[in-house]
Order: sequence, then structure tokens, then C-alpha cells
Amino acid sequence: MGYELADAQNYAVRVFLYQFSKQFKFFTYEYREKTLKYFDYRCPYTGIKITYQNSERDHIIPSNKESCGLHLYGNVLIVSKDANRRKGNKPIEEFLKDEPEKLAKIKAFMKETGFLEIHEKYFQYLHGKAENLYIQTGELIKMPLS
Repeated sequence: MGYELADAQNYAVRVFLYQFSKQFKFFTYEYREKTLKYFDYRCPYTGIKITYQNSERDHIIPSNKESCGLHLYGNVLIVSKDANRRKGNKPIEEFLKDEPEKLAKIKAFMKETGFLEIHEKYFQYLHGKAENLYIQTGELIKMPLS
């Protein structure tokens, strides 16, 4: 039950964060276009030209119980699939440690869109709720059927 349990717990947290995001600048097609335009239709990580075929979304601040990244304009980038695979779950600062200009532009984007203000305001609340949800989901799954 190890991986399945953790998968269920993580999924519950991601759904909670996704639903919470709908109160703000939820990442829509309009915001996707604004994000692409901000980065000149290029991958913010590599600089290659972005197309629908070679791209996918990446949360700058991960959508997990530790980081509580939301699905909002300012936290979602459109990046090349290859770069996203190489980045994996590394923090953006680690992934772009040798690319200070790219990192600075992404940080400016997060600030200009208002995402950082929202994240800072709600982080403690979200972190507590996400931790509790993770634990409760695990307890529910382990509960015997008697």
C-alpha cells in the first residue's frame, strides 16, 4: 500500500490547492497567452521557441504540501517538455543557478502578476490545511472495513 497511499495523499492535496486557486487569477487560456507573451513565446528555462507540440505547464512553486504552490497566473509557466523533464522536482533556484538572468525574469514575473503576494498571504493557512488533509487521507485509506 506504500506508493498507492502516498499517491492518494498527494493527489488530495493537489486537488485542494487547485480548487483553492479558483478564488484568484486561476490559470486560464487567457493567462496562458499572457504568460507566453511575457516570455516572448520562448521557454523561460531554455529560450527555445514554444509550440503546443513541444510545451507543457510547470508550477514554479510546486503544488504540494510542502510548498503549496497554486494553479495561478504568475506561478504557472509554459516550458519545453525537455526542460521540464530535466528540471524535475528541483527548485527553480537550483535548476537555474547558472542562468541568473532567466531566474531574475521569472522572479520578476511572479512579482508583477501578484502571485507572490497571494502566496505569502495564504501560505501558512494552506500549509496547515494541506498537512491535515494529507494525514486525514492516509487515515481514511487505512481504516478497516468492519
